[in-house]
Amino acid sequence: MALRPDDLIITDALARRPRRTPDLRAEAAAARELSALMCDEPGRAIARFLELAIELCGAGSAGLSLIGNGPAGERRFDWDAVAGPLHGHTGGHSPIDFSPCGLCMASGHTILVDRPYRVFTYLDAAARPLLEGLIVPLYDTGGTELGTIWIVHHDAGRHFDAEDARVMEQLAIQLVLALKLRAESERAGTIARQVERLKAHNAELIDDGAFLRGILAASADCIKVLDLDARVVFMSEGGQRVMEVGDFESIRGCPWPDFWQGQGRIEVEAGIAAARAGSTWSFRGAAPTMAGTPRWWDVQVTPIFGADGRPEKLLAVSRDVTEGRLGQIALEEALGLNTLILNSSRDCVVVLDLEGHTRFVSPGGIASMEISDVEAIIGLSWLRVWKGDDNAAARAAVATAAAGGIGRFQGFCPTHRGTPKWWDVMISPLPGADGRIERLVSIGRDITDLNEIEQRLALSEATLRLAIDAAEIGTWDLDLTTDTLVWSDRTKQMFGIAPDVPCSMADFYSGLHPDDAMATADAFASALDPVRRATYDVEYRTIGRDDGVLRWVAAKGRGIFDEQGRCIRAVGTAIDISGRRQAEERQRLLTHELNHRMKNTLSMVQAIANQTMRGTVPILEARDAFNARLSALGKAQDILTSTSWSQAGLDEVIHGALGAHGGETARFRHAGPPVHLSAKCALAMSLALHELATNAAKYGALSNETGTVDIRWTVDASRFRFVWSETGGPPVATPASKGFGSRLIERSLASYFCGTAILSFAPGGLAFTLDAPLAALTGE
Repeated sequence: MALRPDDLIITDALARRPRRTPDLRAEAAAARELSALMCDEPGRAIARFLELAIELCGAGSAGLSLIGNGPAGERRFDWDAVAGPLHGHTGGHSPIDFSPCGLCMASGHTILVDRPYRVFTYLDAAARPLLEGLIVPLYDTGGTELGTIWIVHHDAGRHFDAEDARVMEQLAIQLVLALKLRAESERAGTIARQVERLKAHNAELIDDGAFLRGILAASADCIKVLDLDARVVFMSEGGQRVMEVGDFESIRGCPWPDFWQGQGRIEVEAGIAAARAGSTWSFRGAAPTMAGTPRWWDVQVTPIFGADGRPEKLLAVSRDVTEGRLGQIALEEALGLNTLILNSSRDCVVVLDLEGHTRFVSPGGIASMEISDVEAIIGLSWLRVWKGDDNAAARAAVATAAAGGIGRFQGFCPTHRGTPKWWDVMISPLPGADGRIERLVSIGRDITDLNEIEQRLALSEATLRLAIDAAEIGTWDLDLTTDTLVWSDRTKQMFGIAPDVPCSMADFYSGLHPDDAMATADAFASALDPVRRATYDVEYRTIGRDDGVLRWVAAKGRGIFDEQGRCIRAVGTAIDISGRRQAEERQRLLTHELNHRMKNTLSMVQAIANQTMRGTVPILEARDAFNARLSALGKAQDILTSTSWSQAGLDEVIHGALGAHGGETARFRHAGPPVHLSAKCALAMSLALHELATNAAKYGALSNETGTVDIRWTVDASRFRFVWSETGGPPVATPASKGFGSRLIERSLASYFCGTAILSFAPGGLAFTLDAPLAALTGE
């Protein structure tokens, strides 16, 4: 992965490297020389600053980069002065937003950079390689950014330490003054005035002790001088401030180890012993200030050699690193908490680079994905495990997260052992310290069980919908908290409402038949009553809103109540029972009709029996006549039953009545147009034909072998005419009296047909004529 500019900064290394002993005499000599130069040769002073920086810090090159403007007005660093092997680059420039000096100004403090040419490739053109650079920002007294002063090493194995950083920061303070004096001299255009100012300033700096005290007072480190018995004989003003010492005299002569406890005291005693032996000792430890404030210190103990080359004093420099230590502790605690969360989570947490390659898998992810060798998949594409549409969804989620959003999808991905699993995946960006996105984190949750439940639920819902559709059941759902009514399409159809039209309770009540509205509303109110909580079970009629059709509906349902006992919802079903209701009505009518028909039939049987048994007819003859008449009546009943007792064709009645008398032989001839008879007319006609045929067989045309019966009927306008005529039989004479058969023929038919029925006893053969209005044949 390509380096970023911030990756070059290694400032923390200054605190970890051994710190060389301060050379205060060399610093004082340099201060005197610079003071004189600023008085006499301000321009030469700037170059000398850089030369002294190389000498005091053992650097390869040094330079001054000031903020200026390019030809197009762009801000840049102008290399105002350069000393050492890089002197030939004086007058060059570099961009503010893409340079080591720009990193320093952006941070606002001293920084150490490692091989800056790796990112800022234009530095490859330098006369010597820039292996390590120490850069200090420059500000005027008003806080305005001026530029930077810097030193670099050109040789491998040479490194800067914290003492170099301190020296450069002190030089930076003086350099700002020199820059100010140079600028004033150039603006003023007069050397005399500048000389006076420099001499006045020189008077303030000429005293070495005052200069050194200024240096020590400006430092935030606690600088102490100890005698060889480790008693405190001096503490810098800055040290007194950070150690919260109210009066130095109160601690002068106190043993320095007494300020420490535990491991810190052990380190201090080891450092004192090392410094007495001429070595340097560094450590970190905790010790409170004189006011009891807890502090963490970065400490270096070095010897101060005398003229004979042996240690005569000890120098202890302590730097307050409490803020950094507390931050480190907080970071360690956060990392520990994050590690605990990752280790305890069963989710599959995967860290990806911006191209979707796997960089880390959490323990929960290793377990849930059944990964046997996690190292084998580090660096591989995470996207490869998703197939088909899921792969497209995964790529889209990665792209969304890389752009700063949250990507999410659900997909199928088997584990490394082939176990099928469904996952709910969320991908989020992970920004770096500079706010730019460096990594992505994918959190996958195993939803296989939930997916199976959803599939079973979907199957159950589909089965329920199929059953509801097959049973032609409608559904309804009333949300009482929002007064929202939802009807299925089938329920809307029961109220004559189109499927795409929304409905309300007003539509429900307005669609009820007025005679059923009260009972239906009462039943619904009982179901919603928190006390009664009755089952809603009611049948009502509806009048279609759009089609006006009357329908019967059977509705069932129940109320749903919350923890406070309030009814918040009511759900149920509705079935169109119009067909069932119509069937029930037809059954009722048929039952009534059957009862009516049975009574009529029994009345006719009773009449036949009374007439047959009347007079002096022998009982056996009367029985046979009665049975024959009942048989004729039964055949007529069969014809009517086949037509649901509605009507019977005259042709069918004739065949049924005359079948027992050879009605299908050539001795019977009948013809006429199609005519239908009502039930009572059919029964009467059947009995009459039976009597006519019986008389013909006994006394008329059928009593010999040659006689015939001719049956004709006609329909003329609104009249019906029926004629029975016999020929070829014995001579006929008018009987002295008429029996039941003659009376049945003439009276019953005339009555049932609302017409006239006449028997004619002509010598050539019996004739019977029925004349009736056509409407009487089918009327009741």
